[in-house]
Amino acid sequence: MSEGKPSIKFLVVCTLRLGDVLLTTPVARAIKRAHPHAVIDMLVLQGMEGVLEGNPDLRQVITVPHRATFWSRLKELWQLWKQYDIALTTVSSDRARMYCFLGSKCSVGSYNPHSFWLSVGLLSRKIPFDDTGTHTLLMGLKLLDLIHLPRVYTVIPPTAGGRLPAALPAGDFAVLHPYPKFHYKRWTLSGWIYLAQLLQSQGLTVVLTGGSTLEEVDYGQQIADASKAINLAGQLRLAQTADLIAKARIFVGPDTGITHLAAALGIPVIALFGPTNPVKWGPWPKDYARDINPWAMKGSARCGNVQLIQGEGDCVPCHQEGCFRHLESRSKCLEGIDPEGVGQYMLDMLAEKPLGKASLDVQVTPVPRKFRIAVIVPKYGLVGGGEGFAREVTERLSCVSDFDIHVLASQWIQSSKRITFHKIPTIAFPRFLGPLGFAWAAQKKIKALGFDLVHSHHWVFHADVFSSHGIPHAGWIRRVRNRSIPSLYDLAFSSVEHRALAQGMDSYFLPVSSIAMSAFQNEYAELPGHWNILHPGVNYARFSQPDRMGCRIAVRKKYGLEQNDFLMLFVGMNFEVKGLESIIWSLSKAQSLLPSRRFKLLVVGRGNQAKFARIAKSAGVEDAVTFAGTQQEGLECIYRAADVFTLFSTFDTFGMVVLEAMAAGLPVIVSPNVGAKDLIAHGINGYILMRPDSVDMAAQHLVSLSDPVLHEKMSRAAQIEAHEHSWEAMSIKMETLYRQILSKSSRM
Repeated sequence: MSEGKPSIKFLVVCTLRLGDVLLTTPVARAIKRAHPHAVIDMLVLQGMEGVLEGNPDLRQVITVPHRATFWSRLKELWQLWKQYDIALTTVSSDRARMYCFLGSKCSVGSYNPHSFWLSVGLLSRKIPFDDTGTHTLLMGLKLLDLIHLPRVYTVIPPTAGGRLPAALPAGDFAVLHPYPKFHYKRWTLSGWIYLAQLLQSQGLTVVLTGGSTLEEVDYGQQIADASKAINLAGQLRLAQTADLIAKARIFVGPDTGITHLAAALGIPVIALFGPTNPVKWGPWPKDYARDINPWAMKGSARCGNVQLIQGEGDCVPCHQEGCFRHLESRSKCLEGIDPEGVGQYMLDMLAEKPLGKASLDVQVTPVPRKFRIAVIVPKYGLVGGGEGFAREVTERLSCVSDFDIHVLASQWIQSSKRITFHKIPTIAFPRFLGPLGFAWAAQKKIKALGFDLVHSHHWVFHADVFSSHGIPHAGWIRRVRNRSIPSLYDLAFSSVEHRALAQGMDSYFLPVSSIAMSAFQNEYAELPGHWNILHPGVNYARFSQPDRMGCRIAVRKKYGLEQNDFLMLFVGMNFEVKGLESIIWSLSKAQSLLPSRRFKLLVVGRGNQAKFARIAKSAGVEDAVTFAGTQQEGLECIYRAADVFTLFSTFDTFGMVVLEAMAAGLPVIVSPNVGAKDLIAHGINGYILMRPDSVDMAAQHLVSLSDPVLHEKMSRAAQIEAHEHSWEAMSIKMETLYRQILSKSSRM
């Protein structure tokens, strides 16, 4: 920094609980590393400042009350007024955004579909908030991308100087933290007593930590009385607790901020989880520095110095406050965790090489076994729904530390050095040998290389997982191509499909929609293996993030549309099959039902433009239909500029454009033959027609959506649904399935 140049001032805002504040410390560390002379302050709720004690990256910690009078709140806001150059909030709340806006020249944060639009406007730079599929720590680090700073993944625990309590005897000890703040996160008293006694049988002193409430101290004392543990509940402030845990041999705790703290200290940690989503709230392991979540949604797992044990049940994790949906509820999944099982994990971790208890810089992440996974797709990374599905999921799964991903393809575009590619030759002539040749060559390559799991996005003779992006080939010939006599190519393709099903007693088949599933059920008398619908994902950030007003102004100006036009959008490459004619007639009918509103249609894609221009002229809406042609870039902005999305296909296995439109916040109107109808709640986030040519019904829906209040409500609902189907969420589901298969086949 040059002499006399003022320091950059940063404010980091986190107005949530201890765990949230602790997982925000990497943001401050990243800022300090990029700007060593920067001034960094952090604003937290009163009572949360203890987790920042001794933090070397911060100049000061500002505390604000949970609740305050209007005048006291106004005073605290006035004291912040433009004190900082940049303010970042890791919390998607109106209050946090207000602190950032008033306190800085540049406010950075996130928003979700429920966010009040006016408060979102307070942010200079923003990203959508992922409350399900992204870890809390990674969600905070995404803010750094907006100010062009490199990410740092180090969680900074508090410290009071490192001195241990006088009550602690000499020798090795273990720490149990049995009492979370909320009852629905609580394990069993008998389980804690069992662990304490087991640890003592291994020659370790057992120390209990906890807060100062009467209930918490009494709970700890019950364990101490049954096991002769040392109960320090209520006797240490948070930083002292951190110094104690840092020197322990092992820590066991529930889903609470102290468990996050223990994970950051680098000692062996066992975390007990029940209703909570571990993808978002699993303890961040020491020295784990990846952009991929360390935890899957379902199942116990080990990552670095942390062993996460999740309760069992089809409902786990339910993301709710226990079985009865309130803070004092029981959680049967937690209560069902076997103490002996936890004890065995504990003994295994204790038997490992000591981790260097006093050092925060020890590398504790073991090198995991690599599982060799084959992904089969003829054209990887090229144009196509199935090809895009394969690329999006595979690229993300290649970031999983113990997955060694190999792609078997005839053509590919390599976009990741983490993936190994293998050429599968194809037979171009005679054409009918192509399907058989590809399947035979793929099977030969699989046998030669030896994989733990095979996932195919194309019909081959056998795979552990088949992602089915279409319907049975014989049905496609009849239904889509309208042919009664199959060609030699069709017969060859169908023969590979039949063999895959015949040998798939243990395989997992994943059709992309209920339409695809029904087609297989109708084509085959009996379906072998395991069948589950798995919808494609969407790049939620790409389609939800562009500024709606800016896109609306730019796109409508480009195509000669008025800002108050009610703009229908069509995106497709086959106008006839996608139902464009019915959409044009629906526009005409809607205009006649509501003459006071100007309905317009923007057609994006390639087709017989002259033919459909004549149809528009016949319908009397020639001036209301604009053909934009194909769009290689900027499609997300076109979505954001529209008011409603329409797709009246006579057949569409899924229809990715529907999910893209929903991510952009568009209510959708689709025919019953569009597979993406699975994601549509009729009248909530869109409408499903009775038939592809239901012009009158479609027109009535268009008129209804012209009401601003209903439109805004359905727009938000569409985005919420799309958010649940991001590629990140899809990849987590696929990783969970992979691990389930690997576990069942004893490959793990």
